[in-house]
Amino acid sequence: MKINNFKHSIWRLLFSLIILFFTVIMLIVMAIHKEIVWIIISVLFFAIAVFATVISLQDVQWYSVENSKIVVNNIFGIVKEVEYVDIKKSFIINATILSIKMARFNKPYIVLAINKSCQKGMVQDAYNRKKNRYIIIPYNEQNELLIKSKYKASTGRELIL
Repeated sequence: MKINNFKHSIWRLLFSLIILFFTVIMLIVMAIHKEIVWIIISVLFFAIAVFATVISLQDVQWYSVENSKIVVNNIFGIVKEVEYVDIKKSFIINATILSIKMARFNKPYIVLAINKSCQKGMVQDAYNRKKNRYIIIPYNEQNELLIKSKYKASTGRELIL
C-alpha cells in the first residue's frame, strides 16, 4: 500500500516555488536594465530560491508498506528502507511539518526506530533522511492498523505504539 505526506509538505513546496518565480522575474528585469550590482544580487537570490525548492521537493515523500519492509521514496530515489525485523522501538509524536520564525506547525506521526535508544526528543521534523535511524510516517488509524498488521505478519510480535 502507498502512503504519502504530500498534504503536509505542499505548503513548503508552494512557498519555495513562489519565491523562485519572483526571483526569476527579478533576474529578468535586472538583466534588461543591465544593472550589474542588481544582477549579482538577483543571481544570489535565485540560487537561494533554487536550493530551497530542491529541499522542498526532497521533502515530498511517499511510503511503500510491503510484506517484509517499509520503503520511503522521494522524486530523487529511495530515501530509506527498513525491514520489520529491524524495528526495535515505535511511538507516536507531534512532529514539525513547517516552522516559520517562532511558529511551528505540528501533526501526529508514527516513528519506527531501528535502535532502542531513540527518544522522542531525537526526532527533529516530519521528513525522512538517510542519516536518521528511524522512519517517520503520517499518523492516522488506517496507517497504524496497516503497519501493525504487516509487522505482526512479518515478525509474529505485536507492535506497541
